[in-house]
Amino acid sequence: MTDILLIEDDDISRAYLGEAIGRLLVQWRACASFREARDAFRQGRFDLIVSDCNLPDGDLFGAIGEFPPGVPVLALSAELDAATRTRLLAAGAAEAMAKPMPVGDLHAAVLRLCGLDSAPLWNPDKALRALAQNPQAVASLKALFQAEVPAMSAAVRAALDAGDLKTLGDVLHKLKASCGFLGAERLLAECRALEAAPGPEALARFECVCAETLAAI
Repeated sequence: MTDILLIEDDDISRAYLGEAIGRLLVQWRACASFREARDAFRQGRFDLIVSDCNLPDGDLFGAIGEFPPGVPVLALSAELDAATRTRLLAAGAAEAMAKPMPVGDLHAAVLRLCGLDSAPLWNPDKALRALAQNPQAVASLKALFQAEVPAMSAAVRAALDAGDLKTLGDVLHKLKASCGFLGAERLLAECRALEAAPGPEALARFECVCAETLAAI
């Protein structure tokens, strides 16, 4: 199981980020200060550290040197300009994001830094091969896909909530065909996983990848 440490002193931000990270079905722990984070480092290991830049007991520029070596750091800041981003990356952060951010963007960064996004979101060559190397046709079908997927995702959730496995299978079958045709590789994998083991965990990953796939069109 992937373990993530969240370092955030603001109660609302910590609740938002924690709820979003928790949807990825990872283990996570929250700290409100760098002092608490140092205690957490002594108690266990983490695969990713998600940290605000400015806390009451210091800033990330100084604190990052005390983080466990080899653990990627996702830096968050409410005021992230180009200069601050450059400083954070130079200090050792793997990536930097402005907050608040869309949940899909946060999920994509967390999955990427934890090495959980092995399948590409899109395989452009697959769609081009299927459509005789016609990029205009690909763009047209992706626009149709973008319009249809939100309703299909909602139908998947409704079917699962109702325990209607037949409807769930029918919707996923249609979506798998579209994903396979257009090269939406990661969403195709999540459709198969949800079909094989329908439940809240698989649904959470499916919905997360739906959002990421549409955002990347």
